[in-house]
Amino acid sequence: MGTFKQSCPYCGTRIEVDDIYAGKKANCPKCGKVIELKPEPARQPQQPTKPQTPPQLRPMQQPPPQLRPLQQPPQQNPYAGNQGYAQQQNPY
Repeated sequence: MGTFKQSCPYCGTRIEVDDIYAGKKANCPKCGKVIELKPEPARQPQQPTKPQTPPQLRPMQQPPPQLRPLQQPPQQNPYAGNQGYAQQQNPY
């Protein structure tokens, strides 16, 4: 005589049931709800899937444009030299 395992659909408790009770109804030992005793379907082992082949790449029609580095103007320091707030006369 064999057994099967089943989960209660209400509380999730795992129950081990003798095969002779398959197809009958019983109360869950934890929550007391009436459940139908039926073996869970056996899981088939998954077949390994083939890796997908990448799409074929086509050569570009035109070469990519040549990019030049971005040149930024030099930053002027307002506090350098004879200009700016540091060199102003105190009016008081």
